[in-house]
Amino acid sequence: MHWYLVHTKPRQEKCALENLHRQGYQCYLPTIPSEKLRQGLLTVVDEPLFPRYLFIRLGQGDSAKSWAPIRSTKGVSRLVSFGIEPARVDDGLIELLRTQEASVQTEPERLFMSGERVCLTEAPYAGIEGIYQMADGERRVKDEQNPDGDIAIEITGLRPGEKLYEELLIGDNPKPTVHSRIMKAHEEFIPWAELEGQLRSLEMALNVNDVGVIRLMMEKLVAGYTPSDEIVDWVYLEQEAEAQALGLA
Repeated sequence: MHWYLVHTKPRQEKCALENLHRQGYQCYLPTIPSEKLRQGLLTVVDEPLFPRYLFIRLGQGDSAKSWAPIRSTKGVSRLVSFGIEPARVDDGLIELLRTQEASVQTEPERLFMSGERVCLTEAPYAGIEGIYQMADGERRVKDEQNPDGDIAIEITGLRPGEKLYEELLIGDNPKPTVHSRIMKAHEEFIPWAELEGQLRSLEMALNVNDVGVIRLMMEKLVAGYTPSDEIVDWVYLEQEAEAQALGLA
């Protein structure tokens, strides 16, 4: 038996590994611990050492396990070949990779290194540059005005869909507030006494599927709604054609 190389689909190395194992193939996916920023938190994950590649051990002959299912395995792109010959990998390389992987320190590859210059990209401190100092404790950086590292970097865990700040404003005429960074939306509206009657008329038009009237009412009720194309409601167009044929329109 010999080792060969499998090319996987993007970011599906572990998926391919798991599905090949389930079919009884002997595989090896070398990984390396790496520090990643996910949802505002620094986490350590095992990343593939060779993205989109893993090793598989295969035999030849009638008694060997069939190679045919490999390509159709979920997560697998193809078996790497040179021409028509599958690319064979030396056993010594696999042993070397396993030895080095086992000897790798538990300390992951850092997202930022001490002394590295960083630039904040999120408001309200976007554009501020500093020198990254440490990954534990208070997580501080320093700049020319704070040489002792008095600027604290706090990593905040957010719930799914939550944001640190909001930039959405309704309308193009926001009003200021007492805080220079907070604006107040000023949205146009129709008084309820008028809107109630308009909604009743709109409901009647909807009940009879009068698309032309519906469109005119929407233009009047919804600020900024200016359709540029003709009506393409096929049911409405067919009804109009029938009415014209009968001389009712």
